[in-house]
Amino acid sequence: MVEGRDHVAGESVILVGRAGDRGEDLYVVRDSGPAGQGDLDLIAAARTYLPGRVDEVRTFRAALDRVAPSATGADE
Repeated sequence: MVEGRDHVAGESVILVGRAGDRGEDLYVVRDSGPAGQGDLDLIAAARTYLPGRVDEVRTFRAALDRVAPSATGADE
């Protein structure tokens, strides 16, 4: 939620969780003040999409290891 883009008043914040199951909001600051829109968007996207991508890599590596055990470096 970037002030001026997503809402009119209040601070920019990353909302954590889904409606009905929200955690604490995440405020990001730099030494000079609140983090900018790009930083907030990057962090929010990483929190949203990275866990799924990590799961995909683990699934892919496990499948690859079943086919070619030395391909993932698991035996090194």
